[in-house]
Amino acid sequence: GRRVPTERGEFDAAPKVSVQRDVVAGALASVAFRWGTSVAIAAVTAQVGPPPKDAPAEGTVEFCVTTSSLAEPVTPASRESQLTRSRVTGRFLASVFADAVDKSRLCIRAGEACWGLKVDVRIMELDGDAAELCVAAAAAALQRVAVPAATIVDGSETDEAVIALGRRPAAVCVGLGPDGALVASPNNVELLGIDAIARVVVDAADPDAGVLALEQIGRMPWSADVSAKAVELAVAVVKQQAHFE
Repeated sequence: GRRVPTERGEFDAAPKVSVQRDVVAGALASVAFRWGTSVAIAAVTAQVGPPPKDAPAEGTVEFCVTTSSLAEPVTPASRESQLTRSRVTGRFLASVFADAVDKSRLCIRAGEACWGLKVDVRIMELDGDAAELCVAAAAAALQRVAVPAATIVDGSETDEAVIALGRRPAAVCVGLGPDGALVASPNNVELLGIDAIARVVVDAADPDAGVLALEQIGRMPWSADVSAKAVELAVAVVKQQAHFE
């Protein structure tokens, strides 16, 4: 993980990042996202369906997170842990990206038909926080998605819809140790010694604009001062990460 920056503004460690695009056949957009030793594959697909009743002129975006058996051995206990983590991470992604995608561009016919995007994120290798990795992979996949023109059930044709993120969420996991030390993007070994974590989400295009989401969990309470320091550390991390640009 990365601790508070040195006087030169540098962290004591920074994971290498690589993004390989168009890795899933048949997907509208897909990436293999490597962050240090953690790897996730994110793929975006689309299908036509009815719009939400409370938003008849919008489409939908759904997130599904799964974990490969390569990421950790599958046992009855770990399978339950994986399922719980997948559900929690999927809900976190849905909340983080809720306002990042202009869903009105997914509308085909108000009140009748819309495009539904599905973002499948599969964790292949994990050495750290799953949510942090999955947000980065999903953001890379959703950077620009072109839904091609198609003929729907009633025989009418749709127009091509180009979807781009209005903002690019970037999540940073900040761990709080029993000694009060903060660690950004803790790895698996460091997570074992951490009593609480905060997931801080900001806009990668403008990290200083404010916090988009803040989730704090763990055994230790977060004081206002420590929370502020965690946010400050997360913003510094985003500013130094090339893949957030």
